[in-house]
Amino acid sequence: RRMEIIGDSITAGYGNEGATRFCRFSPKTENFLRTYVGIAAAAVGVEPSVIAWSGKGVARNYGGDTREPTLPAIYERSVPTEPGSRWVDEGPVDVVLINLGTNDFSTDADPTAEEFVAAYVAMLAAVRARHPHAPILCTVAPLLRDDERALVESYIDRALARRREAGDARLRRIELHAAPNGWGCDWHPSAATHAAMAKRLVPALEDALR
Repeated sequence: RRMEIIGDSITAGYGNEGATRFCRFSPKTENFLRTYVGIAAAAVGVEPSVIAWSGKGVARNYGGDTREPTLPAIYERSVPTEPGSRWVDEGPVDVVLINLGTNDFSTDADPTAEEFVAAYVAMLAAVRARHPHAPILCTVAPLLRDDERALVESYIDRALARRREAGDARLRRIELHAAPNGWGCDWHPSAATHAAMAKRLVPALEDALR
């Protein structure tokens, strides 16, 4: 069974093996196998295909950036910096997980509600076109403050409602937030925090794959 994951630095495992929150990024401190997705995918026996780029958002990238492509804009590219590049189609996956929205709202230059919701709806439509029958699980975890996370979750719920109105019933939001247990580089989740998130993801995946 196969799983597609769409995310940012959290999903990529940015700094999860770093010694402190003050270390800077290095490939030596990024280990996907110790991310919440890597751990959960192994636990339920699915092959993960990861589309993740640090700093990318749904409507805006980190710092309010709108000049560079967002993650949905590069979603179908095999080489993210080449607009015309495309993956060789391996067929639909069995489940999709989206963990985006942190970078959109992590600084003061937040998108408007409608800007974010419209971009999220368009992303869901693109994912559904590639994977017609797969359950789509959506989350935003774990770095936003509680009030920010609640706001983004409300926007994601609005986007999911619009897609349901359009006839797409196989999607839902899941909660993967875990309290920080130490820190990786640049205030990113530690391997221990990823492990706690994985414990919450495993039952959601098992349910989606039934």
